[in-house]
Amino acid sequence: MAMMAGVSEAGAGLLLALGLFTPLASAAIIGILVVAGSVHWAKGIWGQNGGYETPLVYITAAAALAFTGPGAYSLDNVVGLDGFAGNGWGVTAVAVGAVSALIVVARARRALAADAVAQTVTPERVPA
Repeated sequence: MAMMAGVSEAGAGLLLALGLFTPLASAAIIGILVVAGSVHWAKGIWGQNGGYETPLVYITAAAALAFTGPGAYSLDNVVGLDGFAGNGWGVTAVAVGAVSALIVVARARRALAADAVAQTVTPERVPA
C-alpha cells in the first residue's frame, strides 16, 4: 500500500503541476491526503501537535484547482481540455477523492482490527 500511495502521490502531483487532467489529479491528491490526514485526526488540527493541518491545506488547494481549473499556462489549455473546470468538475473531484479515501480508511481500520484479534493470545494458542 505504501508503494501504491507513493506512486499515486507522485503521479497526481506531477499531473497537477503540469496542469494536465486537473480534475482527476485533484481528486487523487484529495484522496491521498484525506487518508494521510486520517492518521493524524486524533491529534487535532494543528501541525505542531502532530495534527492534520498540512494535509488540510493541500486538500483545500487541490479542491480550489479542481473548481477554478489550471489556467492559461497549463497542458490542459494547450491540448484543449480547459473546459474541465467549474463547479461540476470541482464537486466531482472532491466527491471522488473523499469517497475513495473513506473506502481506503475503512478497509485499513478493518484490517487493523482483524490483525489485533489475530494477535490476541487465547488459552488454546498460548506459546509453549
